[in-house]
Amino acid sequence: MTTSHTGDDAIETAALLRAALADWVDFAFIPTPKPFVLYGDHDEFTTILAHTRSNLHRATAPLDHAKFKRVDEYEW
Repeated sequence: MTTSHTGDDAIETAALLRAALADWVDFAFIPTPKPFVLYGDHDEFTTILAHTRSNLHRATAPLDHAKFKRVDEYEW
């Protein structure tokens, strides 16, 4: 079953993202505009996809700063 939810503003969007990450369900987060896509899965991995290295850095820099653990060269 596929369900779609949207946030009307930054506060709603942050709440939806927090809820999805807390439950560890499979989900895709696609912001507007789309500089990156975040995919979270039930195995507690989060994948960030971006078309450019600079967009990827903008999405991952806050996570690196918060000391999240990277898994380099992870294969699906």
